[in-house]
Amino acid sequence: SNVFPRKEELNQLIKDNNMVSINICGKMEMEISQLEPEERQVFLEDLGLKESGIERLCRIGYEHLGLITFFT
Repeated sequence: SNVFPRKEELNQLIKDNNMVSINICGKMEMEISQLEPEERQVFLEDLGLKESGIERLCRIGYEHLGLITFFT
């Protein structure tokens, strides 16, 4: 696309090196962060999403780093 003309090249580099890429829309994340929990869930469902981009970033980061969280 014109927004990122070398996207396919980057995707191939990511694939060839067993890396992970996560696309996040900052404007959408800002909008999500300003919603009440109930509105937020409806908003995500309307978009066909189970989690926000920030939540996905954290989850995938933890998975790839082998980290776990303990709530104390």
